[in-house]
Amino acid sequence: MKNFFRITFFLFAVCVVSGFLLSFFYTKSIDRIKENERKTKIEAIDKIFGNEKVLEKEVSGKKYWVVGDKGFAFEAKGMGFQDEIIAMIGVTKNFEIKGIVVLKCLDTPGLGAEVAGDKFLNQFKGKSAPFEVVRNIASGPHKIQAVTGATISSKAFVKMVNSAIKEMKKKIKK
Repeated sequence: MKNFFRITFFLFAVCVVSGFLLSFFYTKSIDRIKENERKTKIEAIDKIFGNEKVLEKEVSGKKYWVVGDKGFAFEAKGMGFQDEIIAMIGVTKNFEIKGIVVLKCLDTPGLGAEVAGDKFLNQFKGKSAPFEVVRNIASGPHKIQAVTGATISSKAFVKMVNSAIKEMKKKIKK
């Protein structure tokens, strides 16, 4: 019984010290983390639009970026097959897709993760939402061909893009 209390106390002390250290380092690094996230988003916008003047705005608690006179960029989040997918979507003033850059996608490498690849993402360029996923060759202005073997990830990605564009249309057009 004496060993039980000794081990319990030791584990409790390790947990307290670990929790303290974790919270200490988190509070010391949170500003750097946020700055790196901001830089990553700006780099994604530059990849879509080129080096244009970017102005960050917020409407109804949702951030978006005005990119010169070329259009808008906004972040989209949705659940993929295994984890959350985060992407930066660039659209023209009339909400035609200019480009999409995936910021986070942890789906299965070689399958679901292929939604972050150029072959899949280039299907959106020059098109307007709403999009529909098809398994065979996409024939139509709103059809997106699913990644082979990753229909769930493809549908989740398209659903994420459709809902983000729909939401931003309402907010930006106000």
